[in-house]
Amino acid sequence: MHQARETTGENPSLSLEVQSLKEKLDEHSKQLEQSTEKLSRLHSENTVLRDQNQALNATGNKNRRFNTRGQLGKGQIILKFTTWKRGIRARTRERST
Repeated sequence: MHQARETTGENPSLSLEVQSLKEKLDEHSKQLEQSTEKLSRLHSENTVLRDQNQALNATGNKNRRFNTRGQLGKGQIILKFTTWKRGIRARTRERST
């Protein structure tokens, strides 16, 4: 390292080149630091989104399980009741005639 300092002191163009390389190294170091921070942010966002996705999938799976067991929603119950009621009316009319 000491020998390099002596050489750059003797040769101004070499000194400029070393200075230029130092500046490039500083610039790349800053870019690397920014990229590291961005990667960390993206990793955190990815973790949050993955957790949300798993929660949504779990909810969707629960709903599918309930539906396959014959659980009815409000609209389905009303429709089934109305259909059942029509059937009773039709049978009552048949018997009375």
